[in-house]
Amino acid sequence: MQNFSDSAVTTDRPAQLGVHPLGEVVAGRLRAARKDAGLTLQDMAVRCKTTAQTIQRLETYNMTLSIDWVEKMAKAVGVEPHLLLADLDAPPQVFAQRLRKAREEAAVLRARAEAFVASLDQFLQITAEEVAPCPPASS
Repeated sequence: MQNFSDSAVTTDRPAQLGVHPLGEVVAGRLRAARKDAGLTLQDMAVRCKTTAQTIQRLETYNMTLSIDWVEKMAKAVGVEPHLLLADLDAPPQVFAQRLRKAREEAAVLRARAEAFVASLDQFLQITAEEVAPCPPASS
């Protein structure tokens, strides 16, 4: 896992037409989430059905992030979009903690869901064995 304290998002880039510091924060969070998920630019591009160059441009905020892109990229790294958009003035370390906590919670929920499906499958198999076959229909 990446140490997010080394990857602080800077918002002191000279103001340009169409550039918004909050957009840079979200772009930086997307990059941090991708790296935390262990994905390369190419991996992310495949998941988002685009090119690695486009992902790089979005992550460095050289291309404007739309809500559609945020949603698509969040799904690709396995986080909810609201996590990337919440509390934008929080330091990168706080975002990193929230990201890790969200991933841990998702892993617990996945494990619970898998256990539930396995027990349900077992129940259905037992129930199917106990049900007597229906007699053939008479014509």
